[in-house]
Amino acid sequence: MDITDAFSPLGPAAVQWAINVAYCESRYHPNSVNSDSGASGLFQFLPSTWSGTPYASQSPFDPRANAFAAAWLYSHYGPGRWVCQG
Repeated sequence: MDITDAFSPLGPAAVQWAINVAYCESRYHPNSVNSDSGASGLFQFLPSTWSGTPYASQSPFDPRANAFAAAWLYSHYGPGRWVCQG
């Protein structure tokens, strides 16, 4: 699972947090889009946030890229960037 692969280096608590947040944000649907905010993908990245990640050249609808971008964001800024809080 892409979420587990991305978050495993951050520890088991981070993996569980990520699994919970991805479910809350998108119900694990990689093509999910919030029509109000434009947030997209598993972790519902806003376009402006996505463009600031090392994965900006990839599609936010790529579940692997989205999971690794979420792990990158989590490792740099913590869990506070998401509405859902695992």
